[in-house]
Amino acid sequence: MEYNSTFTFSVNNKTFNACTFLPFCAANYLEVCLNTAVRECEVCNAHSADALLVFLVITAMLILIGNGWLLLTVFLTKKKSKTGFDNAKASLAMADIMTGFTIFIVNIPHLIWSLQAKGIEIKKFEIDSIDKPASRLAVILLAFGYSSSTYHILYMTLHRFIAIKWPFYAINESFKKTCLHLVGVWGISAIATLAVWFPEARILYQSSIFTYLPIFHTDNVRGIAFLITSLALLVLPYVAMVSIV
Repeated sequence: MEYNSTFTFSVNNKTFNACTFLPFCAANYLEVCLNTAVRECEVCNAHSADALLVFLVITAMLILIGNGWLLLTVFLTKKKSKTGFDNAKASLAMADIMTGFTIFIVNIPHLIWSLQAKGIEIKKFEIDSIDKPASRLAVILLAFGYSSSTYHILYMTLHRFIAIKWPFYAINESFKKTCLHLVGVWGISAIATLAVWFPEARILYQSSIFTYLPIFHTDNVRGIAFLITSLALLVLPYVAMVSIV
């Protein structure tokens, strides 16, 4: 992989243009802040950046504290009083905690670094981080947190639907059966993220949201197949929930 002064990068003899912008800077910030720290750049609003940082920290803390409290509540509930739906809520809480954890270890550090970095350093990092193991791991965490939360919500929707239509079945559902269902939910969520493990998914750092996203090749059959599969597995929970309702 090679990159040059025009901020394009070449992979497998193909040239791409990585678009960089920061949500608290003007569109031309690269021209103005090329050799200036973003926080000190005249076309960037440091106060907006600080507000965004505070918002992310508070959001992540609320996710971790709120879901941690839910886990503790379910854990302290007496086994005889605990229902399958309680276990599902606890499992969903673990999935949401993963999202809060990802914000803390990916989005927040990258935002803090971006404020101290120069424009050329951000662009260089955006290009140099393509397909790096750490970049792919960040995408896997993001995808797994997202898919596990949505598939848990789908499972809980199905659980409530069954409880309404077949109440005796729901009441008599054993703890073991509920655990098997939840293991299945986690398994399906893991399968939904498999596409980003393979080289057909090119991992790019998106400086506008301070995280990494997969970009699939659409010039070959395998890339298109991976893209369609990923979209189908991520959209499936919403379609299923709408159908149930």
